[in-house]
Amino acid sequence: MRGLPQHLREVTHEATVVVEEDGVHRSKKPDYSFKVGTEVLFFLETKKPAVNITVDSAPAFQLRRYGWSGNLKISVLTNFTDLYIYDCSIRPREGDGIGVAMIAHYHFDEYIERFEEIYNLLSKEAALTGEFENRFENIRRAVRREPFDQYFLSQIKSWRNALGEDILQNNPDVDNETLNIFVQRILNRTIFLRICEDRCLENYESLRNITTYQELKTMFETADRKYDSGLFELLDEDRLIVSDGVLIEIFQSLYYPNNSYEFGVIEPYIIGQIYELFLDEKLEVQPDGHVVTKEKPEVVDSQGAVNTPKNITDIIVEETLQPLYTNKTLDKVSEYRIADICCGAGNFLLSAFEYICNYYIEFYQSNNLEDAVHHGDVYQLPGSTNYHLSYEIKRKILKNNIFGVDIDPLAVEVSKFSLLLKVLEGSTLEEVEAYHQHTHNKILPNLDENIKNGNSLVDGTYAQLNRAVYTDISLMNKIKMFDWHSEFGDRGFDAIIGNPPYIRVQNMVQYAGEEYEFYKSHISQYRTAKSETLDKYYLFIERSLSLLNADGMIGYIVPHKFMNIQAGQKLRELLSENAHVEKIVHFGTFQIFKSRTTYTCILVLAKRQQETLK
Repeated sequence: MRGLPQHLREVTHEATVVVEEDGVHRSKKPDYSFKVGTEVLFFLETKKPAVNITVDSAPAFQLRRYGWSGNLKISVLTNFTDLYIYDCSIRPREGDGIGVAMIAHYHFDEYIERFEEIYNLLSKEAALTGEFENRFENIRRAVRREPFDQYFLSQIKSWRNALGEDILQNNPDVDNETLNIFVQRILNRTIFLRICEDRCLENYESLRNITTYQELKTMFETADRKYDSGLFELLDEDRLIVSDGVLIEIFQSLYYPNNSYEFGVIEPYIIGQIYELFLDEKLEVQPDGHVVTKEKPEVVDSQGAVNTPKNITDIIVEETLQPLYTNKTLDKVSEYRIADICCGAGNFLLSAFEYICNYYIEFYQSNNLEDAVHHGDVYQLPGSTNYHLSYEIKRKILKNNIFGVDIDPLAVEVSKFSLLLKVLEGSTLEEVEAYHQHTHNKILPNLDENIKNGNSLVDGTYAQLNRAVYTDISLMNKIKMFDWHSEFGDRGFDAIIGNPPYIRVQNMVQYAGEEYEFYKSHISQYRTAKSETLDKYYLFIERSLSLLNADGMIGYIVPHKFMNIQAGQKLRELLSENAHVEKIVHFGTFQIFKSRTTYTCILVLAKRQQETLK
C-alpha cells in the first residue's frame, strides 16, 4: 500500500462521525473500507473485545445497514474475538437476529487453523483474481436477496407513479413534459435533502416532520437560499397542487424502521446508476385520466439502458486524462474542460471530477504540502491519515472543468443532482458554511451553464434541411438543435469521455425520422453517415473529434465490430487517415455489461496525429 496515491490505497480508515438518534449515539460511517482501485469491496466494522457481538445483534444490524446502503456484496464485523461475514444483498429489517444474512463466523481459536479459508474469502488476491466476485455472487440461501440498487429503484419508481397520479388528479390540465419534470424535481430535491441529513448537513428527520406540501415548499425555499444551485429554484411547475398524504408516505419510507437506508455511505455514482435505469421510463397521461409509465422509444430500440461499471468509467477517464494531466501545473489543469456529450445521469462526469480532485491532492502532497495545509487547500480529519481537498477548490473544479450535454431534460436534472452530491461529499456543515461566509458565494454552484439539454449531434444546420423547425414547436422540441458555439463559446474541449448510445440509425426511422433524414443528407456533413448502415456511436465519435482542442483526447467504450465489418469502413477511414487512435483496449468476448451481450472495446483517440498505436 505504501507509495500508492491515497485514493488507490486498498484499506481506508474512515473518519467517524458520531451522532445521536433516538437517544442513542452511533457512528455514521463504518470503520474501514477495503477497495480495489476506487471501488469499495467491503466494509469492516470493529468493536472492542468487551462488546459481545455473538449476543448483541445491534452491531451486526448496523453493519448490514452500511453494507446494504453501500450496495456491497458483503461486509465484515469483528471484535477480534469473533469475526462475522454478512451478505449485504439482503435488506436489513427491524428485529433481524445475528444469524440473518450471516455467511461465515470464525472464533479467534480458529484463526490459525482456518486462515487459508479466511484468506481465500477476503484477501487482495481473491479480489484481483475474481474469486471474491464469483464466491459472493453465487451464494445460495433461503432468504430472498434484495440488493440496495434494485430495491431503491423499485421505490423511486413507485414514488414517481404515486406522485404522477396524484398531481394529475389535482391538476387535470398538466401536460406530459411538465408532469415528468415536476415529479423528477420533487424526487431529486427530496433525496438530496435526505442524503444531506445523513451527512450532517441538514437536521436529521427534517423531512420526516413535514406534514403539508406548503411546509415542503417552505423547506425548498430555505434550501434555495442556502445552496443556490438551481436545484431548489422556484419554477412555474411549483404552482401545481400536490396532496399532503402522498408526500408524507414517501418521507416516512425514507427512515428507519420503515427502511434501513444509511444515506451517509451511499456513493453518488450508485445513485447515478440507479437513475440511469429509472430514466428508461417516463410518465404518460392516458385519455381516461390516469398515468402510466412507458419505456422511451430510443430505450426500446437499444434494449434498455445499461450501467457502465464504475471500474470501467474510472479506467476510461484515467486513460483519457492521464496524457493531459501528467506533470502539469495546477494553473494549467485548472483551464481544462472535460465533457460528456451524452452524459445521462452523469457517471462519467463523476469519475472525471474524482480524477481531477485526486490529481490536486497528489500535486499538493508532492509540491510543498505544508503551504497547502497552511492555506487550507488540503486538510486531514482527526483520526484519518488521508488528505482531503478543500470545499472551495472542489467547487471551483466542478464549475470550471466539468461539462455535459444530454437530449433528455430529466437526465440533465439528474446529472446536475449527482454532481452536486459529489461536490458536497466528505465536507462538513462547518466547512461549507465557512466557505459561504468567507466568499459570500452561495454554498453550491449553479450548473446551468455546465450541464445542458440538447441534441449533441444536430446543430442549426438542420434548419437548412427543414425550415419548419422554427415554426413547428413540436418538431423543435423533438429535434432539440444544439449550437455548440453559442452554448459553450469558441473554446473546444480538452477531453470528451463517455458511453455513447449503440443504436442502428436505420431503426430511428420509427420514432425520429426527421433526425435520421438529417444524418443521411448532404447538409449534415457527417462522413460516417455515408455508410449504407451505421450505428449512432459512429456519429458521436465524429462529432467529438470536431469539438476537441488541438491536443484534446477522447475516451469511449463502444462495440468493436466497426473494426471489421463493411458498415464500419467510413469510421475506420476517419480514424486512420488522421491517425487519431492512441490506444485500444479490446475486451474480446468478455461481457462488460451485465445481462447484455455486447462485444466492446475502450477507444482512446487524440485530435493530434499519433505516431504509434498502443
